[in-house]
Amino acid sequence: MKVTIVQIHLCGSTGTDYYHVQAFGLARRLSELGCEVTILTADRNPDQNNNGRLREKHQDGYKIVYLPVRSEVYHQTFVNGLEEALEQSKPDVVQVAELVELTTLKTVRWCRKRGIPSVIWHGAYAFFGKGVLAQKVYLNTAGRYLCRSASALIAKTTSAKSFLEHLGVRPEKVHAIPVGLDTEAFLCRHKEPVNLSWIPSQPFIMNVGQMVPRKNQAHLVQALRQVCDMHPEFNLLIIGSGVEAQNLRSLAKSFGLAENVTLQTERVPNSVLAQVYDKAFITAMPSEYEIFGMTILESFACGTPVIGRCGGGMSDLIEDGITGYLYEDVDDISRRIIRLYEDREVYLSLRKTAQEASAKYDWKAVAPRFLAVYSSCLSAGKRGQV
Repeated sequence: MKVTIVQIHLCGSTGTDYYHVQAFGLARRLSELGCEVTILTADRNPDQNNNGRLREKHQDGYKIVYLPVRSEVYHQTFVNGLEEALEQSKPDVVQVAELVELTTLKTVRWCRKRGIPSVIWHGAYAFFGKGVLAQKVYLNTAGRYLCRSASALIAKTTSAKSFLEHLGVRPEKVHAIPVGLDTEAFLCRHKEPVNLSWIPSQPFIMNVGQMVPRKNQAHLVQALRQVCDMHPEFNLLIIGSGVEAQNLRSLAKSFGLAENVTLQTERVPNSVLAQVYDKAFITAMPSEYEIFGMTILESFACGTPVIGRCGGGMSDLIEDGITGYLYEDVDDISRRIIRLYEDREVYLSLRKTAQEASAKYDWKAVAPRFLAVYSSCLSAGKRGQV
């Protein structure tokens, strides 16, 4: 089967381009299952001496085609040569990321004209942030068209599946399949030892993500204050960057915790990140809104339990009391951490079950479910009957 994955949008202020890591991990496992996979993505490093040809790269059994960026407007990346690249890939099925991307509209229309099954891979489960009105207008016009026209939709969480069904998608057309993690590639256990002198030497709570209001890291500083009342040796490490960095520093200082809070704003590669997770006491995810939560999978892979806010992707991934905890407020975070710190047996049990849970989210386990959806689309014979 020839599978083309259209993954245009870019992100990754923490140094990890999550959308692309997801697509690369899926492509690698699909290729191992016998698929011929091509990823079409935006070119952030165009080669000026490429004689007008699109830049290509072959890795891990699949091909990446980089499309020149034409413009970017409000988180939308527009590229040149998308239709030509789709034609050249000669796909049996096309997967395109996110219902809210204008590239998705163009891709699904291209597939529809040629009778090629299209699958939309979607994660958002609510309207959020600036431009809410624009999102509503788009989803109630182009979004509903896409839901009707795509052969199938793969939702990253059960919340995203419910969101799509609310837009009018037939339940049998939406498949809730979690994002996978290429565990082997992430752990990089055979890497040379690295300098981790910048991480706290005492027990620490770890958070990875942009320092923006939505990520709500202030909850962690507030919780640390309560934890340190009982165990002053505790620390907080936040890896990322963003507009909230100074506010977090000021909050920590106001609590007398300036020495207990470390903000790592420089890029941390995965080979290092895995080792930091491994040394963390616990990973905390206080986000108000989290589409999926790759940090949770990364933490599980390293055997580190996760405390996350109830809702969205976190409620799907964290088994309360088994692989970590779901919390409601700041007091709840601090109580959980103190209990785990004082009860070694419970803590070690959570570490064990967290690492065991990571196996079911490895792309080796998840990719066959994607392939089953593609096969179903091809067998259906026409759009919309999956």
